[in-house]
Amino acid sequence: MLELKEYFCPNDKCKHYGQRDAGNLVKAGTYTRRHIGIKKQMLQCRVCKHRFSETQSTIFAGSRYSDDTIRSIIVSSSEGVSVRATARILKLSKDPVNKIVLKAGNHAQKILDDLLHSLHLNECQMDELWSFIKKKTSNKDEIKAQYGQKWVWTAVDTASRLIVSHLAGDRTLESCRVFLHNLTKKLVNIPLYVTDELPHYKTVLNEIYSTEIPVDKTGKMGRPRKPERKIDPELDYATVHKTREKGKVIKVERRIIFGDEKRIEEKIAIGPGSKINTSYVERINGTARKDNSHLRRSSLTFAKEMPHFKARLAIFVLFYNCINIHSTLSKNPDKTCTPRTPALSAKLTETNWTFETAFKRPLIL
Repeated sequence: MLELKEYFCPNDKCKHYGQRDAGNLVKAGTYTRRHIGIKKQMLQCRVCKHRFSETQSTIFAGSRYSDDTIRSIIVSSSEGVSVRATARILKLSKDPVNKIVLKAGNHAQKILDDLLHSLHLNECQMDELWSFIKKKTSNKDEIKAQYGQKWVWTAVDTASRLIVSHLAGDRTLESCRVFLHNLTKKLVNIPLYVTDELPHYKTVLNEIYSTEIPVDKTGKMGRPRKPERKIDPELDYATVHKTREKGKVIKVERRIIFGDEKRIEEKIAIGPGSKINTSYVERINGTARKDNSHLRRSSLTFAKEMPHFKARLAIFVLFYNCINIHSTLSKNPDKTCTPRTPALSAKLTETNWTFETAFKRPLIL
């Protein structure tokens, strides 16, 4: 049943523009396209008299395909079905499938940006996941910028298994800088950061959690000394170094880079783990490779363009965080089961979302 409180007037000249549950909307007939089986409820604003469809500001707006077809395409994308396989199943060409996935990915990213903010984390694990677009390597610089090897940067809350932040880009200092700045903007505290030994993390964390202290002038000739940087004493950062032999891990070393050892041990004791590790983010990497066809190894389902790569990634993160039930989080101490998503476990949502909750609720653009 249509709930008017979830909708708003899309007329930017109306005084109730973007306001949900303002009491200004009424039902105003239906719109039907019988040849493709589409029937939509029309709404009208009593203040500005603007009339619009129930699909306004959703991914279903202006589509020539039925809601069931669009739903099947998005759900197939979230389950790791390739574009061509989805097109064959639904008897479509791959172009409309790509367009719908791209539109749904942009919608999913807006929801994630609105949902993930003001977070309080105890421990945050970060890692990079290798993939590629169109081709693995190229000798031409203009092609390297668009295609070739790409990396998915991921930050995970160990307590709720929530994917707090993600970024598709290169494995460079600049990409790390963008990724960590986006992550820290979403946090209200300084958690324990745990990563592999990629040096970019240390460099950027040093930039974010430090202040410059000016050096007194000596009055002597020569170049003046640069200001010194003082690390925030509350910053806790540790790395995991893995020694491999013939493709197998034979030794794991844990190193504290910044922070107090006792405080780090206390944070680990609060969380689900027993020692410094990156196992939670690595486990989610495995789920990503299963549920996102663009991330699979030795497969022909790789992405051909960066926008589609980012769109599928956003759809995966939204389904993982808010819709798909997490089996470990669903287990209760008394051995009963209560279905929970990471977003529900992190108390970002009041219920487990459904497809309709995520994609049929109009967005304020």
